[in-house]
Amino acid sequence: MPKYFRQVLGFAFALSLSTAATAGAQQEQADLLLNAQPPQDASAEQLEQFDTAVLVTLVDQVVSQVQPAPPLTVPVEWLAEDFLRAGESLTYMPFALSIDQAALGADDMAIYIRAVDKNAPPTPEGEAPTYAWDSIRYPQLTADTLMRTMTLPPGEYDVFVAVKRRSLDVESAVSPPFGLLRRDLTVVDFDAGPVTTGSVIRFSNFEQLAGPPTDEQVDANPYIFGTNAFERQWSTEYSQAGEIGFLFWVYGADTDRAGKPDVNVEFMFERVTAAGTEEFVRMEPVEFTPDNIPDGFPVGDGLFVANGAPLQTFEPGEYRLEITVTDRAADETAVQTVDFTVQ
Repeated sequence: MPKYFRQVLGFAFALSLSTAATAGAQQEQADLLLNAQPPQDASAEQLEQFDTAVLVTLVDQVVSQVQPAPPLTVPVEWLAEDFLRAGESLTYMPFALSIDQAALGADDMAIYIRAVDKNAPPTPEGEAPTYAWDSIRYPQLTADTLMRTMTLPPGEYDVFVAVKRRSLDVESAVSPPFGLLRRDLTVVDFDAGPVTTGSVIRFSNFEQLAGPPTDEQVDANPYIFGTNAFERQWSTEYSQAGEIGFLFWVYGADTDRAGKPDVNVEFMFERVTAAGTEEFVRMEPVEFTPDNIPDGFPVGDGLFVANGAPLQTFEPGEYRLEITVTDRAADETAVQTVDFTVQ
């Protein structure tokens, strides 16, 4: 656990004690959490520390099950996630949450995310716990969908997402509506085997930025790659007048002595019927060969593929995109499929 959070936990304990003194020693911890409040003259930094303390304490209560949590009245749902290689033994995982904005009662929110390695050894007695991921942010919830990200080693995790209204003053700090989600998560290992791909990320639009993105831009949209900001499409339903766009990276391709791969990527659309699937149309393949890869290209970072197709010729119905990656140098193949509907 970061030093800052350890300091904040001490602040949370002090809050609980002061609240207990006024509310009575028999009051449940759940009610203490609801009624806790920062100092009357709290600064903006103290208000952030207060929100951190409250949300960390909320997750601790849920994990320990020793004390009841306060009522959870803000629905929080996990929509989807994507996996991309972030370096040796690390995986970058952008994900989307559905948070009921009306139940939250404000645009300004605090969100705490904790990922706990299920196979980590127990914390020694007397030591502060450490987590694989531990983060709090204060975004504005302008729609019911919020995107966040984590970077984790491959493995099995318990993920906790806790939300509340952001404390802008003492009045807004007391008795906020809470929301909490707990999810099992398996993080992909891109270094474990032969050629493979990251998640196939479907997008509806993209914008080329004027320069490198700021931390605030990446925090709001984890689908900024380089200077291109992609609008992730979560829905699998498409209009016949539109198009399907997608991108992904190829990882683990073998290379020759010059460090260059020989990879073929094929795209086939299939129509899904009651009898099964039938080939509908194929796209031009993408080739990564020693002839078109420049010297010194960092193949280990992945081979980037972006493609798309207009849907005017797709009659309404169910479809499947099959992506086949062939590593000719290693004689290995990886297949990814994407199901979608044309209306």
